Amino acid sequence: YPIYDGKSYIPTKANDQNWQPNFGSAHILAAAEESATLYFEANPTMEYMAIAVQDSHRASEDAVSQAALAEAKKQFPTDGEGTQVDRAQSQLYWKFMSSLGQWMAVKLPGKKLLGLAYSVTRFPPTEKLPPNVIAFAVLHIGDMESNGILKTGEFAYTPVDPWLKVSSLFGNHDWTQGWGYLIPRTYTGYYSQFLHRFLRDFRFDFAF
Repeated sequence: YPIYDGKSYIPTKANDQNWQPNFGSAHILAAAEESATLYFEANPTMEYMAIAVQDSHRASEDAVSQAALAEAKKQFPTDGEGTQVDRAQSQLYWKFMSSLGQWMAVKLPGKKLLGLAYSVTRFPPTEKLPPNVIAFAVLHIGDMESNGILKTGEFAYTPVDPWLKVSSLFGNHDWTQGWGYLIPRTYTGYYSQFLHRFLRDFRFDFAF
């Protein structure tokens, strides 16, 4: 659990979003290894497990997390404090996911680990992820025309490119339900373009 005001913050309700796992803690990897072991023992036919994050942008105030934040502020001084916090969280999260993926490759061969590049973990790691770690972005396909997902041209650089450099497996998560919208977000034409671009131009295996 994260450290807030010098104390461990332990949520008391299932819907408490006021926290994040403390990915800088030395204990979290052992807890994740235990969870992975129990999960695949209970679900032996499942190919992967996922570890994601809360919607909260709060970050632990422990020494490791603060050191990562200080480094983010040094590297990205103009990003603003909120984004710098997210960069630090991303660094710790993907380092943790890499360590867990390496452990799974030995202890749970053939199983995969899904990481969600979302909210505080949306920034790619600086080092390549293990081949059994799937990086799932959260790109809104319905915004394809405005967010540059499928830019083309000699100098085009899409939001996907950084993830393809660090991950052997890539996926995308999007909401298709109609809650909060007048119509369901099932943009079949855009999804077709998206998938064809991966198969044709990115030449990349795509998890959906």
